[in-house]
Amino acid sequence: MGNNLSSNYAKDTFGDPARDTISPEDAVNEKILLILWIGAIYGIAMVASTVLLCDRWGGPHGGRKLGLGSVLAGILISTAWPLVFLYLMMN
Repeated sequence: MGNNLSSNYAKDTFGDPARDTISPEDAVNEKILLILWIGAIYGIAMVASTVLLCDRWGGPHGGRKLGLGSVLAGILISTAWPLVFLYLMMN
């Protein structure tokens, strides 16, 4: 017990970044985590753009009622949320 602590060899990875390695399993996990983060941010932006579109379609004081079709159209259009934000900023 403790045999791995008795070595005098110190691995220096601070001086040369090329020596820092990541295991293949961790590299795959980092890519999956990146995809999940991008998907989460994309979903949040879709929800925000759907709300903004429905708010715009409802009128300035919310006088017009929105039905299921309007909400579904907002969700469908919000898949291209960068264009929706650009459209809303231009108007």
